[in-house]
Amino acid sequence: MTFYTLHYQAFCPFSRQIRLMAKEKNLDISLLEEKITHPSTSLMEKNPTGTLPVLVVDPGIVVVQEYAIIEYMVETRDHFALLGNKGVLRNEVRRLIHWFNGVFYLDVVWQIFHEKIIKTIKKQGYPQRDTLKRGGILLHQHLCYVASLCNKNNWLAGGPSLSMADLVAASHLSCLDYMGEISWESYPAVKEWYVRIKSRPSFQPFLRERIPGFPPHALYQELDF
Repeated sequence: MTFYTLHYQAFCPFSRQIRLMAKEKNLDISLLEEKITHPSTSLMEKNPTGTLPVLVVDPGIVVVQEYAIIEYMVETRDHFALLGNKGVLRNEVRRLIHWFNGVFYLDVVWQIFHEKIIKTIKKQGYPQRDTLKRGGILLHQHLCYVASLCNKNNWLAGGPSLSMADLVAASHLSCLDYMGEISWESYPAVKEWYVRIKSRPSFQPFLRERIPGFPPHALYQELDF
């Protein structure tokens, strides 16, 4: 029997997508939560950059970075179809994973979530108005793109069922949703898609998590919002 341990942070979107993946595939993974302020000695021993997530596979295999963890699971677990089972679909799932974890994260999550919450926790100064404004503009632009995907497909990558692209997207959006940053009524197709993700059993642990000193938006826990 294989044992997995995941170093994570509750509101790290890269950690969240691995946790969602594990729940969707009924993987028994032990969780080791890392502090936002500084990485643990145990984490630094496994990944000297201190970045998350890090998956430890008994006996002693260490897999660093969310995409490497996803690919590792695909290669080592039978019937692990979250990347899709055909070439064209797999390409689209991978493209969207890269877009959300790269473009969307840097343009939006970093500029809003990091600016408002992480900087405060780390005592790195006050949120910069220009950064937040830029993040808000890009959030609207990117949600319009996500809406175009939702209007065409039941699931973001266009496959017949949920894929890793949906889990990655929901991981980023959930952090913004916690803060009440998304005007869902402006993006009805995205809202309908997100409600389906938010209602899945794999997502429920996120709705109970809190950031000390930063209570969630009033509708964060609501499935019908």
